[in-house]
Amino acid sequence: MSRLPVIIGIGEIKDHPEDRRCGVAPELLRDYAGPASVETHTVIYGRGVPSHGVVIARTPSGARLMARVKGTDRAGIAALERW
Repeated sequence: MSRLPVIIGIGEIKDHPEDRRCGVAPELLRDYAGPASVETHTVIYGRGVPSHGVVIARTPSGARLMARVKGTDRAGIAALERW
């Protein structure tokens, strides 16, 4: 069973009953600067070189954010790869 919503038509999404066990999803912030704890991350590669990194994190208040690390940010990509 998928943990993803079922897409019923263009733009219409229906939740799976299993999703209700997870509780309410935290607020997703679109603009945030400050401390956060990393929940998960990944580095996306294209032709053997980093295209970009993606970080999902939580703020001290419990809100969620997503950050993109440019593939040209060598220090940022290296930090994600070491994690």
